[in-house]
Amino acid sequence: MEPRARAVLAVLLLLAAQVTMATGETRCNPGEYEVTSLRRCSKLCPAGYYVSKYIDRDHSVGECRKCESGTFRAHPSEESSCVPCSQCREADQEVVTECSPTSDRLCQCKQGNFYCDSMDCTESCFRCKRCEDSTILQPCNATRDTVCAVKIHPEAGGSACVLPTWLCILLAVIVGIAVIVVLSIAAAIITRHYRRRENPKEPGSPV
Repeated sequence: MEPRARAVLAVLLLLAAQVTMATGETRCNPGEYEVTSLRRCSKLCPAGYYVSKYIDRDHSVGECRKCESGTFRAHPSEESSCVPCSQCREADQEVVTECSPTSDRLCQCKQGNFYCDSMDCTESCFRCKRCEDSTILQPCNATRDTVCAVKIHPEAGGSACVLPTWLCILLAVIVGIAVIVVLSIAAAIITRHYRRRENPKEPGSPV
C-alpha cells in the first residue's frame, strides 16, 4: 500500500475511533458518576465531604475535602462544594441541633413565646396566646398554641368554668336537662296531691 493511502486509512480509523468514543456510553458502577470532561468514572465523595480534585484514574475516587464550618453535605455526592447551613431567626427561633458537616442546623420557634403548627415556618412563628384572668390548661410550646380555660359567666361575680369549651357546654346542657326533669317531677307530684285533696273519694285515694 502506498504511503499516501496508508495515511488516509490511518486518518479514517482515528476519526472512527473518535466517533465511537463520542457516541459510546460510559459504564459507571453503582455509587459512581461520570466525569464528562475526562470520560472516566469516579466514586462519590462521602457525606460531609465535597470533590476538591477530580480523578486521574478510572473507577477511583478523586480528592475529597471535608465541608468547611457553616456548610454541610448530608449524602454522598459529586458536587464541588458544600451547602451553607440554615440560619435560625433571632427574633422568634432557637437552635435545636447545631449544623455539622453531615447535617443542616435545625431550628424551632422559641419555647413559651412563639409557636408554629404547620410543617415548616418559612417566614415567621406566631406569638403565643396569653390567658387573661383564666387558667392555663396547656402551655404554649414550639408546635402548639396556649390552651386557656373558658369562662361560662365571665361577668363580675359570676362562676367560671375551668374546663375546655366543649366540656363546659356539655355540662351546662346536662345540668339544664336535669333541672327540667326535676321540676317536671315536682310539678306532677304537686298536681296529683291537689287533685286528691279536691276529690277524696277518687278511686285509689284513702277513705
